Amino acid sequence: LKGPFTYTINSTIYMQSNMILEGDPDAVIKLVDHAGWTNSPMIPLIGKYGDSEITNVIIRGFEIDGNHDNNTDRSKGRGYYNIIYFTSAKNIKVYNMYMHDGHGDGLRINHGKNIQFYNNKIYKLGHDGLYAIECTNVKAWNNTITCRTNSGLRVWNSNHVKFYDNIINSTFDRNAGGPGILIEKTTGVMNDIEIYNNSIHNTFGPGLWLIGYDSSYPKKEAQNIHIHRNTFYSTGTNPSINWVGGIVTSGFYDTLIENNIFDGVYHAAVIHMYPDGKVTDLSPAGTGHTTTVRNNIIVNTQKRTENPDGTGYAVINYLPETHSFVLENNCLYNNS
Repeated sequence: LKGPFTYTINSTIYMQSNMILEGDPDAVIKLVDHAGWTNSPMIPLIGKYGDSEITNVIIRGFEIDGNHDNNTDRSKGRGYYNIIYFTSAKNIKVYNMYMHDGHGDGLRINHGKNIQFYNNKIYKLGHDGLYAIECTNVKAWNNTITCRTNSGLRVWNSNHVKFYDNIINSTFDRNAGGPGILIEKTTGVMNDIEIYNNSIHNTFGPGLWLIGYDSSYPKKEAQNIHIHRNTFYSTGTNPSINWVGGIVTSGFYDTLIENNIFDGVYHAAVIHMYPDGKVTDLSPAGTGHTTTVRNNIIVNTQKRTENPDGTGYAVINYLPETHSFVLENNCLYNNS
């Protein structure tokens, strides 16, 4: 795609295996005004051709404008006009992209393997920046993401995941989004996930939400998540929910949180809790969920806005019958 030009599209751009879609930095793909493609979701701006597996695809170098404000007949976060959406995908790279003002996800992969998402700028999409569903070998690094409606980076029932060197924040309005990073398990194995060297700040929800729920599962399927060398500051600004904080977690075993800095987060730096079930029951099954919090700096923790009494600590455990903390060698200062 040559620049400086805007390519207005009124239907999906279809990709096949072994293809590269690239453009100049000032080349723009833009969703047409009042697109009205369909009443059904999951029809993306860029998708795959046919039902077979798609492999060896690269998308790089240009801008995609989701044109949200001129397509307000569709709701955000409901699967409409995802920027890139592939199912049954392998060896997918998306990098050096600027994706903004959308209704849905930036890159959504369902049943994928070897996914790389890096050096992208993501601004005010309508769902997640990256959403990997039942995938393996997922890496996201060097992305700058401003959330709207949901998360910056998210995996669901995925394994062998690394998120590192990303900068994630949120807009501040009623659509400001959820956690900076969301790690979510219901089925499948999630025991090789590493989150490190990220800067997460001013998120509407928690900086990181790690949650396992649904039916009972063996320990080996949800354990050994390693969260280290991240900086969380002023995370959890949402004034209307109680599950804000630095890291909110439940349902995982042997989680290790170490060498992070938490500064001015709302509610607490690390919390064992799950939402109160107003939308759906996210309570974890099983007992013996342990989180080790060691060698962290936790300072200036603020009380949350919603029901602030009893908050403002470094660490809080609301689930003592099923969850426990091991706290070692943390530096705590000036917490409310």
